[in-house]
Amino acid sequence: MLRQMLKSKIHRATITCVQPDYEGSIACDPELLRTADIQLERRIRESLKKNLKPNNKVVDWTHS
Repeated sequence: MLRQMLKSKIHRATITCVQPDYEGSIACDPELLRTADIQLERRIRESLKKNLKPNNKVVDWTHS
């Protein structure tokens, strides 16, 4: 049996930009990722609302 565990958590973050045509990744501020100890290309679990099923995504840096 393989268990997947979360290492870090960003709680109650505000979404500031959405690219609906680019499915499968999520962009975050690099400083926020460093603070949460989340590395580039790590799989994350995204839950936007309590009633939605979590989706697996891949972390990418924001291009600001």
